[in-house]
Amino acid sequence: MLVFSDVQSLCISARLWLQVGSPKRLRSDLNQTEMLVFSDVQSLCISARLWLQVGSPKRLRSDLNQTEMLVFSDVQSLCISARLWLQVGSPKRLRSDLNQTEMLVFSDVQSLCISARLWLQVGSPKRLRSDLNQTEMLVFSDVQSLCISARLWLQVGSPKRLRSDLNQTEMLVFSDVQSLCISARLWLQVGSPKRLRSDLNQTEMLVFSDVQSLCISARLWLQVGSPKRLRSDLNQTEMLVFSDVQSLCISARLWLQVGSPKRLRSDLNQTEMLVFSDVQSLCISARLWLQVGSPKRLRSDLNQTEMLVFSDVQSLCISARLWLQVGSPKRLRSDLNQTNPGWWELVSSLFLTRTSCALVGSLNSRQLGLPLWAGWIVLPFHRAAGARSQRLSWNRAWGRGSPGARGEGNVGLQRCSKPVYFG
Repeated sequence: MLVFSDVQSLCISARLWLQVGSPKRLRSDLNQTEMLVFSDVQSLCISARLWLQVGSPKRLRSDLNQTEMLVFSDVQSLCISARLWLQVGSPKRLRSDLNQTEMLVFSDVQSLCISARLWLQVGSPKRLRSDLNQTEMLVFSDVQSLCISARLWLQVGSPKRLRSDLNQTEMLVFSDVQSLCISARLWLQVGSPKRLRSDLNQTEMLVFSDVQSLCISARLWLQVGSPKRLRSDLNQTEMLVFSDVQSLCISARLWLQVGSPKRLRSDLNQTEMLVFSDVQSLCISARLWLQVGSPKRLRSDLNQTEMLVFSDVQSLCISARLWLQVGSPKRLRSDLNQTNPGWWELVSSLFLTRTSCALVGSLNSRQLGLPLWAGWIVLPFHRAAGARSQRLSWNRAWGRGSPGARGEGNVGLQRCSKPVYFG
């Protein structure tokens, strides 16, 4: 199970085991179960994975270096969460091992992140309370703009089996920080990560976003149709819903097998990845690529690669781009203009639209042959040929100015007076 301990303005979230019975058994089962323990200290979350049969949580400190775990280091309203790797040894080795280990790193700044695992085929969220003990799930409870997230897997058995079972396990890791919302992609029965590209459209995934001390969780349905159908279709389809977390919402898709960090620049245009940009007391959270090298290269590479870039400043909403039935990411370039013509023109960076705008800028979805909800997903940045290396002005990208009035092809975002929240 996942166990979350509250410490001052914190919530308790627990993973419901299958047929565990009453949650009242939580305390007694604590030392006999695989779980996550989250302790918060002043709107800060420290999370560690509880190994099987670790015994009393009091042994946590002594066992810390001998087990598989999540280590969260606090730095004054900062929480760094690392994905558990096998036999890493002492946490002191974290820095040196960082580039040699496959892991998720989540940065939390001030108040915390929200994450939860969405059970499958639970039916209506209204059934949540009644189904609590019959379904595998995470319960979201918000307490003063704080939520704790944990990784959940099914029947993993011994943590030592983690690597081999990794691709047969369902897990979510979501980190949200007052100014940050990170959404992780989850797939079921994907098998080997090498199959990810081909299985991408046959997979279920969860994306959870925070909207101002509120946790909105939605299951990604396939073939959702128009976002306007969201509310009515919520329990009938799979979808991604991205919401704002006060100053920032970051979400992106993570790619596998990017290889060496030295290949980052060249591969970025051939791969889908997560890029998290810092905005205001925010840290960078991203999936740790294998041997990625220094994250300090992120800024310099930002405009030279194909990626999802989310940069929210002040109640700005960014929605992640998700295609259904796009096929292999390798087909991204060719599919971008073939699957949904007019949506994307690959430039140095691909910028995503704000979910708070129903129809973005001067995008004429009818002219482009797009469905009405196209504006929710993506905004094409049309650029003159040969100008691909030119850095896009953020002022132009975010609609500060009227590029259309100057006769340029760029379509600017229309600022929304108010963000739109789901739930």
